[in-house]
Amino acid sequence: MLRREKCVCCANDEAEVLYVKNGFEICRCRECGHIFVADPLAIDTAKLYTGEFFDNVYGNYDQRADVYRKTFKNYLKIIQHYVQTGNLLELGCGFGHFLDVCRGSFRAIGMDLADQALMQARAHGHNAIQGDYLDRSFSEPFNVIVMWDFIEHIPKPDEILMKACGNWFRVGISF
Repeated sequence: MLRREKCVCCANDEAEVLYVKNGFEICRCRECGHIFVADPLAIDTAKLYTGEFFDNVYGNYDQRADVYRKTFKNYLKIIQHYVQTGNLLELGCGFGHFLDVCRGSFRAIGMDLADQALMQARAHGHNAIQGDYLDRSFSEPFNVIVMWDFIEHIPKPDEILMKACGNWFRVGISF
């Protein structure tokens, strides 16, 4: 089935409905292949990303912390090939496992919507703030902005990326 829905990646307005999940149509752009939720603004992300989300989707999320940290250490090595230190923002920081591996390298801030995730990140000693990145302003720009397993969960990825570009120092990088 075809649907008229503008793709945030290429602006094409023809999408194929792949399936319906929880009442939402999951579509694929006929031009670039980007897969997205039709009418993403109908999703209440604050209600979706509760404490149960992490356990239901990732299964005992905090018990796998060592696995996540090992992966994030590799990510940090890649980042430090380009930027060694400075201000770092992690959007969708979850329990703060990436922030753990950034200690000593970056002045890191985490941001998330989920209360339980933020409580865990703060319990690990991180500067973790709640809110929607699009509604938040920061006094200093960032050298690095990371979005691990984040961009596919948000209703306006194009606006997030545009804002991230404006929040960098003159030399910045986004992952």
